[in-house]
Amino acid sequence: MNLLDAIENRHAYNGFHTDEPVTEEEMNILLKAFNKAPSQFNSQPWKVLISRDKENRYKLAEYCGIAMKTAMEKGEFWEKYGKYFYHDKNGSSIKPGMGMKVDHIPNFLKQIINFIISSDAMSFIREKSIPTILGIENRKLVEKSPVCLAIFLRKADYNKSDNSSFYSTLSLGMAIENMWLAATEMNIGMQFMSMPMEVPEIWKKISDMYNCPTEFEMVALMRLGHMPEKPDRPVLDWTSPDRLPLQEWTLDEKFGSN
Repeated sequence: MNLLDAIENRHAYNGFHTDEPVTEEEMNILLKAFNKAPSQFNSQPWKVLISRDKENRYKLAEYCGIAMKTAMEKGEFWEKYGKYFYHDKNGSSIKPGMGMKVDHIPNFLKQIINFIISSDAMSFIREKSIPTILGIENRKLVEKSPVCLAIFLRKADYNKSDNSSFYSTLSLGMAIENMWLAATEMNIGMQFMSMPMEVPEIWKKISDMYNCPTEFEMVALMRLGHMPEKPDRPVLDWTSPDRLPLQEWTLDEKFGSN
């Protein structure tokens, strides 16, 4: 697979990983790709914690499941992000090429999925125990992942009162993409585990679990492992393969020129 193929095929892997371990050689390739990313003054302001221990991964999985359930029950997730999800573009305000398509749905929800992913459906969502179902599925996904990563930024290079915060965040994004492209070539599926960030008390518990020192801040969690040929998907799942056409987001010289 060449670089352009890897870029085309890269995607967030929402499914379950196989039991095949990620070898030391594979892990070293991923980490070297990560650290080849540019950073402000070559500061490399990160630490990457690799977790393979079953007990630690299962504890992380428990926290992720609780975070998913909590965020969904409170309703804040759909209030903030519901506008990006759709099942049928008919009647949706989302442009073609944007958003997250909810395409894997339990039968009992198929007729009302457009209502379910709206911010008006919280009482129904709670009544049908959807937060609990999603929490259990999220826990299982993380438990099944042979490797979990916690990524930290050095606060001295991540000062939120000046430009270093942006520089470090930009560098980290490029580093993660480097690793993701290398993973794509090796048939290793990666996913950014964002839900714990939506529940600050859970995020802190995970950071404390990893003994994060005061001079660092945990900023990202990832899970990774080999993908099966035909992945089993979570009970409620979404995809985002579409992209806006070039003319929707590129400009010639200045705004208003097109």
